Amino acid sequence: MKRSKAHRIDNLTLCYIAESLANTINCGIPIDESFEMIHFNLKNKYHKEAITLVRDKVREGYSISKAMEGLYIFPVIFKEMILIGENTGKLQETLDSLGNFYKNLYTIKKKIVNALVYPIILISLIILISVVMFIYLLPQFIDMYSSLEIVPKGICKLVFNLRESFDKMPVVSCIYIVCYVILIPYILVFKVFNTRIIKIIGKLKFFNQFTEFYIIQVFYLIFQSGVNVQNALYQFGNEINIPIVKEKVLFIYENLIQGKALSLILDEMSCISLYTISFIRIGEETGTLSVRLKSLAEEKEKQITYKTSTLTTIIEPIIILIISTVIISMFIIFLLPIYDGVKL
Repeated sequence: MKRSKAHRIDNLTLCYIAESLANTINCGIPIDESFEMIHFNLKNKYHKEAITLVRDKVREGYSISKAMEGLYIFPVIFKEMILIGENTGKLQETLDSLGNFYKNLYTIKKKIVNALVYPIILISLIILISVVMFIYLLPQFIDMYSSLEIVPKGICKLVFNLRESFDKMPVVSCIYIVCYVILIPYILVFKVFNTRIIKIIGKLKFFNQFTEFYIIQVFYLIFQSGVNVQNALYQFGNEINIPIVKEKVLFIYENLIQGKALSLILDEMSCISLYTISFIRIGEETGTLSVRLKSLAEEKEKQITYKTSTLTTIIEPIIILIISTVIISMFIIFLLPIYDGVKL
């Protein structure tokens, strides 16, 4: 399955696989039958192919972790955790932990995406209206200005010239538009100023809370399953596709291998609240870190859910204000000169 790297299994599917296997073990159903059921319910053909390969190897006598070896479609940490569960005789507990972990990640990401859907729709609507105006309405404005002998100025003149150039050289104009509207901004954002933008995002309070939530979830999973903390952190750090979170997790890993206490490491990170640091410090001192992490994980999940809802209520009026500003600006730029020309 060489192409499997491009079709990594998503968090929701990983949650489903882990929970299905845990339920199978709990009920005493053969593992290969569980994979048969998982294969039947999956829709992605690459995922189904991977599950089929694992099922066939399990039927040949391989363990689940051995059957998953070489399949890059599964996260390394997922396979490592299952291996630890098999070796310690706590496979069901490990699978339950993995299921909860991936379910929490999926739930939070879904809530964040849902919070951004409305603004994205409104912004797309603005872009669509602008394109329609540029193609169909702008020529009428140009004719009206010409008939009223109004000389366009400033932005109005620039837009009119762009529209006339589009009529004369449509291909060249499209190339210019793509370059200045899409290509150049993309290069500036993801190539030139990428590091600065990441630093700015990393200072946002909401993103810091999400990073803290992710780190707590990772540690709760690790301590609950009994896997080696340093090895698990290293695997998580290399698999996370969010640059800032990846940097934080690897920072913790590098300091842990130097022998520093977890609470002291977190104290050096601006994204971790003092409340969380105090909670973990007490857990380290009393030997109840796993219990403390469970409480923190549940609390941070509620907190990030609340913040996501709050973010939605803040973004909506801002987007409406932007749309209103665009409409008023269009009136001032294009319609007001026509009104003045008719008046004269």
